[in-house]
Amino acid sequence: MTAPVVGLIVLMSVGLPLGAWGLHDLQVRLERWAYDRHAQD
Repeated sequence: MTAPVVGLIVLMSVGLPLGAWGLHDLQVRLERWAYDRHAQD
């Protein structure tokens, strides 16, 4: 394998889990915000 391909694989193996974790964290925060907003009504 050439160096750019290896770099891309390493970047994806690190970036994809981080991206998934970030999306999950964002979803949890949005759900909590929506719940708090409805609780105040």
